[in-house]
Amino acid sequence: MGRPVLPRESLRKKAETYLTPAEREEIVAKAKQARLSLASFLRIAALGHPIHCVPVINGERWAELARTTANLNAMAMKVHTGEVSNIPEQVLDELSEQVETVRRLLMGESA
Repeated sequence: MGRPVLPRESLRKKAETYLTPAEREEIVAKAKQARLSLASFLRIAALGHPIHCVPVINGERWAELARTTANLNAMAMKVHTGEVSNIPEQVLDELSEQVETVRRLLMGESA
């Protein structure tokens, strides 16, 4: 079974433009910095939407915090199952929420 047919108003049409090699190189570099395909970058920019460029270091810190979140989730599971009882559940929930807030801020999202 194939993908469902999109409604007519959802179909995309190609838009073309001519760029000098220098212009294309600059736009490609900006798209890479934003971690977007060239087409996505051009569409977002042309529609006037903000383009979030996340510094590489933030992406690395975000990945490190993913491990912290996994550890917090594992501890919360032990508290929920009764395996560990000396850690208040509320503390783990608050810590997990704070870690997620920091992760969102690292990616340029609002808290």
